[in-house]
Amino acid sequence: MTEKLKLSLYRFDPAKDKRPYMADYEIPYDPSGNMMVIDAIRKTQELDSTITFRRSCGQGVCGSDGVNMNGLNGLACITPVSKVATANRLEIRPLPGLPVIKDLIVDMKPFYEQYEKGLLDFNEYTIFALSTIKGKSVNDINNLMKNFMEKIIEPMINIYILKILHDHNHNNDEMLLASATNSAVVNPIAKRLGFNNVIATEVEIIDDIYSGNYINGSALGEGKKDKVMQWMELNGFHDFKNTTFYSDSINDLPLLMEVEKPVAVNPDNQLREIALKNNWQIEDLL
Repeated sequence: MTEKLKLSLYRFDPAKDKRPYMADYEIPYDPSGNMMVIDAIRKTQELDSTITFRRSCGQGVCGSDGVNMNGLNGLACITPVSKVATANRLEIRPLPGLPVIKDLIVDMKPFYEQYEKGLLDFNEYTIFALSTIKGKSVNDINNLMKNFMEKIIEPMINIYILKILHDHNHNNDEMLLASATNSAVVNPIAKRLGFNNVIATEVEIIDDIYSGNYINGSALGEGKKDKVMQWMELNGFHDFKNTTFYSDSINDLPLLMEVEKPVAVNPDNQLREIALKNNWQIEDLL
C-alpha cells in the first residue's frame, strides 16, 4: 500500500544562504517495501534538483554517503527507511561535527589531512568508520562485501601489484597483509589477493552482530608494527632480516624503519620525501 513519506532535509548553500534551514518534502512510500534512505533522497531530488548529496559505492562499504537520520548516524545506501522513520516522518541532516560544504555533503578533508600527516585520531576515526557496519549481522556484511568486491575492488586491482605478489609467491616468500582498515573489509580483499596471513583492525562481534567497536588495539602506525611483531613471534620469525614492506602512507613509518627493504608505493608527499632522503625504493604504479 502506497503512503506518503514526509522528509525534512537540511539545506545550506554557502553561496546564497545566510544560515542553514530545513526543507520539507513528500514522496510516495510503501512501508512494506525495502526503500533505502538514499532512494528517498533521490526521489526528493526529482522534486528539487538543487538538493546536493554525496554519492557512494552503494554497497555500504566506502562510507561516502553517511548522514544523520532522525538522530541516528549511518549510511543512506544501506539503511532502510522503515528502520529510521517515525510515523512516516524522516529528518535527514549532515553528519555532526564536520564542516558542511553544501546541504548533506560534509568536508572530510580534516580526516584525510590528519591521516596524511600521521596525526589521525585513530579511535575517533575508527568508531566513525565502524558506524557503517554497527548493528548489522556478519552475514549481511559478507553479502555486502561480495557486491563491493565485484563492483568496486576488482576493477581497481593493479596488474603490477599482481605481478609483485606473483613473484613473491614464486620465491616461496611468506606474505602478510597488514592493514589499519577493519577486518570485515580487509579479509575478503586479502583472500582475493592470495594472502593467507592477515593483520587488520579487528572488529567486535557479539551474537553474530557487529557492535561498532574494535578490539585488541589499532593496526595503525605503532599499532601495526606491534601487531606484525606479535605475528612474527608466533610464526618463528625472530628479526626483520630479509623482510620487505610495501606502503603508501607516512602512518606506516614505524614499520618501514624496521624492515630490511622498505618500498614506498604511490607514496603520499611525506613518505616520498623520507623515501628519497633514505634512498628507499619508490614504485609509482599506474
